[in-house]
Amino acid sequence: MNIEFVNPLYPLDAHVSRAFIEILNLILLSDNVVELNKRLITQNANTEYRSLSGYFNWTFQDYNFVLYQRIAYNSTVCFDNKILALEFLSLVCQDRIRANSIIN
Repeated sequence: MNIEFVNPLYPLDAHVSRAFIEILNLILLSDNVVELNKRLITQNANTEYRSLSGYFNWTFQDYNFVLYQRIAYNSTVCFDNKILALEFLSLVCQDRIRANSIIN
């Protein structure tokens, strides 16, 4: 999987790094774009401290998942530069090595 980190994460808040890591974990756990979208929506509603979408705005366009950071928590304005970009094909590539997981 090739995740392109385009720009730095701005430390606007004590929780912004945690929210970013949560999004990275959801990307790594998802098998496809639809699953990633469902996980983002579910996790966004279940996050204990603050919502992921309060810190970031994500888009699914032009066969890419792109993440933008908001200039403040729950702001409607984002920084001009994207934080990361991921091609949809990266989520379903055959050479992707998945972590071993145990499901009960």
